[in-house]
Amino acid sequence: MRRWILVLALVGIFFLPWREYIAIREIVVEGGERIQTDRVLQRLPFQRGAPWWTADLAAAERLLLEWPEVKAVRVQRVWWGGIRVLLQEREPWAMVRLPDGTLHWSDDEGFLFARAPAMLFGPVFSGVEATPTERGLRLADPFYLVPMRAILQAPGRFLHRISSVRFAGREAVISLRDGPELWVSVYDLYRAWERWEAIMAALPHARALDLRWSGIAIVRSGRTNE
Repeated sequence: MRRWILVLALVGIFFLPWREYIAIREIVVEGGERIQTDRVLQRLPFQRGAPWWTADLAAAERLLLEWPEVKAVRVQRVWWGGIRVLLQEREPWAMVRLPDGTLHWSDDEGFLFARAPAMLFGPVFSGVEATPTERGLRLADPFYLVPMRAILQAPGRFLHRISSVRFAGREAVISLRDGPELWVSVYDLYRAWERWEAIMAALPHARALDLRWSGIAIVRSGRTNE
């Protein structure tokens, strides 16, 4: 009896397709809306048919995180013979124009992960610089995320009028589509929208308004060459 058991074991070892049972049979990519599945599969250090148990999942995560548009990733084994790739992509949050003139999408952490089309409707932020990191370009001074967030949370009637915002230190120049140009302190951005709207309504012909000083508005009229 033992001899027959040994014979059957040897037959199983040499003739059954064990490779099919220990190989990667399926790789599923989830969470990627803009990143194509084929692109992810080509990036992985293993493919279908490779050993399932020894697949280097940590290496796969490191390689995918090298893409600036990937915010987070998790690669898991799925019983039996499956691999699941869970992606979290960076979401477009603000348009940023760098000193070289290029226009980029930024997420809310300040990572510049993709080029933005030039003809989009919405405020374009400039006067900021970017620095290279292991995860791609990022705003060199994260401080600017605070005033950017404040502007993007402005009342809709005001936000839709803003064409661009240029930072200069702790001050900003807000250009409106129908005028005027507002010079403001970034520290006023959370509480001054209604006051600014009232001043603009009272001075409809102003080409530029300097509103950096408490209780004072310096006016420059568009009717003269001053």
